[in-house]
Amino acid sequence: MRLAICGPRYSGKTSLCHELRDHYGFAVISYTDHLKHLAVKALAAIDFETDEATIIREKALYRPFLQDLGSVLGFDKGFGVTQVIDEWRRAGSPEPVIFDNIRFLPQWTALKGCNFKLVRLDCPHEIQRYRAAKLGVTAKEFDKQGQHKAEAGIARQPGEIVINTGQWPLESIAEHVAAMVSVFDVAEKLAA
Repeated sequence: MRLAICGPRYSGKTSLCHELRDHYGFAVISYTDHLKHLAVKALAAIDFETDEATIIREKALYRPFLQDLGSVLGFDKGFGVTQVIDEWRRAGSPEPVIFDNIRFLPQWTALKGCNFKLVRLDCPHEIQRYRAAKLGVTAKEFDKQGQHKAEAGIARQPGEIVINTGQWPLESIAEHVAAMVSVFDVAEKLAA
């Protein structure tokens, strides 16, 4: 089973991926990890020392830089997605797998061509704002982040799976996704 996850900021995309990895054996492909790696290199070039763990831990601080770096590099046009898919293939294409954080249509198009299924996390705006505040993001920062094109997401796609992450705890959502994977696996075997 190959899943690609999209949804608004603070909807739980990465948290869900980690839950599926830790409790259900999913391999996780993180497109944004690739961007964070490039950010560390770019910042080192101007003698600003940081690492990927710091960028993850201080997400709110680094988000504007990551958004702009991604724009400059062409992430909205699919830059880097082929490299990340190639890395997954070199690792033996482990499954089940979930691709974290689809932000732009060219990313989804590339993954769709590799037989991924799209999972969209819907999350009410007030819950996104609450989760951001728990991470130290002010209302002003939250609103400014939301204006970046990387936060617009992709339009609804035919056949996508939609999950409202504002209704249940993360563990229940992960259980739900794992159950869906089992159903899809059975359906694919029956169709073969």
